[in-house]
Amino acid sequence: MRYLFFVILLGISMNSYGETTFKTFVKDVFNRSAELYGMDCCNYFNDIGKRLTDEITLKANDCVLDLATGTGAALLPLAKRERGASFIGIDICVNMVKRAILASDALSLTNVRFQLMDAENLEFADESFDVVTCSLGLFFFPEIEKALSEIYRVLKPSGTFVISLFDKPDQEHTMLALSIAKELGAIEEDEAIPLDEDKADCYMLSAGFTKLRSTPYVAQQKFPCPSTFIESFYGHGLRHVLDQLSEDGVLALKNKLIARIGPGPILEYYPVIYLSYRK
Repeated sequence: MRYLFFVILLGISMNSYGETTFKTFVKDVFNRSAELYGMDCCNYFNDIGKRLTDEITLKANDCVLDLATGTGAALLPLAKRERGASFIGIDICVNMVKRAILASDALSLTNVRFQLMDAENLEFADESFDVVTCSLGLFFFPEIEKALSEIYRVLKPSGTFVISLFDKPDQEHTMLALSIAKELGAIEEDEAIPLDEDKADCYMLSAGFTKLRSTPYVAQQKFPCPSTFIESFYGHGLRHVLDQLSEDGVLALKNKLIARIGPGPILEYYPVIYLSYRK
């Protein structure tokens, strides 16, 4: 059950899709949910992204590429901190890119730009970047080996690649919400294995990277009530779960959650791990 979050976050096992179909699914889910990432109920995503910047040391004129940049949760804090470096964020979801551009403009940043681009087909010359980052995005790539080959290609010699992954969650409320959704027939448990640290290390070693370090972290998010938790939890990567329920089904999900945990605020924890590698 502890791995179910990863499987459902992806919507359904990638083995059930071809590469093109799965990418279309990811685009649809995150284009529809982009607006949520600017709301208070998703502050933990921003926290996880901002914390990634602590893993990175830059010099003036360094070039940084952020993959699956979303709304720029990892890239914008780094660009604000390191005004002498240049930054590019890419994503396959146009609505995410639009929101990232708006956020960048609001900060009056002149050293960052965002582009619509596929991480498995990077449109950059060899050895273009000193650092590549990817916050909570690598497990969405249908062909991780292809993406890593591209990342290795565009990194300069001795360049670094820094990622974050969810770290084997067994959060009380997250697991309970998934269990209830399963009871209501909105999801089915899948035997797919998530991308954890060991698997990430294997991918990286095969791609030619050397591991530098791993750093654990636990983000927190306080939700004022179960309804807010459900709207956030099922509103982005899991939006398709609510789509499969009728209005009565959504109400039943909320009522079951309230019955089990009470009507008050929810404090949820999100363990992640930051992994750093060198070319």
